[in-house]
Amino acid sequence: VSLGDDLPSDAALLRRITRVVDSSRNQAISLHPWVVVWNLDGLPPERIAAFAAQNRLMLDANGNPLPWLCPLHDDNVRLLHSTLALLADAKPPGIHLDYVRYPARTGCYCPRHRAAFESRSQRPVNRWPADILPGGPRAAEWNRFRQDHLTDLLEDASRRLRDAHPGLRLSAAVYPTPESAAENGQDWPEWLRRNAFDFLSPMLYVDDASLFAQRLSRAVAAAPSPQRLLPGIGTGADESQLDALSAARQILACRDQQTAGFALFQLDSDLLSRILPAFPPPPADH
Repeated sequence: VSLGDDLPSDAALLRRITRVVDSSRNQAISLHPWVVVWNLDGLPPERIAAFAAQNRLMLDANGNPLPWLCPLHDDNVRLLHSTLALLADAKPPGIHLDYVRYPARTGCYCPRHRAAFESRSQRPVNRWPADILPGGPRAAEWNRFRQDHLTDLLEDASRRLRDAHPGLRLSAAVYPTPESAAENGQDWPEWLRRNAFDFLSPMLYVDDASLFAQRLSRAVAAAPSPQRLLPGIGTGADESQLDALSAARQILACRDQQTAGFALFQLDSDLLSRILPAFPPPPADH
């Protein structure tokens, strides 16, 4: 589900998700609906234009709209809460968030972000946005502001969901190292420390097994516990295309680091045919 989708009615969507969740449960599969949060890439242009007309999109440093929902727009925050609440009503074991970040340093530089930053820092920005761009005198302060805002927002969303649905497990895909995460406004070690998420999936999408292990070690060192991480292995990601042996090496690295498991991205014909072993059919009932 994407927050920007032109979804059917709440009742129709709830029925659809409930059927999928119930079917997976009958197959002994723990299905966590996947929610694309702020990114609108892939949506019809007219849908993105409708958000732009309502001033709900992020802006770049030149004031141009980006295909991303602004996390400081009240309607977008309400949409996040309502979508997560609707999915939770289908009673899945968990919900997984993706693109819960900024598009690196490209955005957002809208008036809402300027007002919130100046209010939080209690100082005006003399040269907007030059002073907060990379290399500017307040760039580090701006980066911290973005991380703190997303952390507060996600902690609030998590509390609302768990109050209504105790036992619901929340997870998110994150950039793998603290530095790359900070570049995108994510302070995921703090998300875990505040228990906003039960576990996180660092996107460790690289071909080289040694580099994978190095980045995994840094992620584990930043996390409160390796058991709070489910590292993402890029079997079919844009950044990495693994064969069975390469995937096995990265799985072994996860086991060596004692993580909670691993996630393979993505489920496609290559993963099912080239990488995963063929499973025997279940025994016939007698």
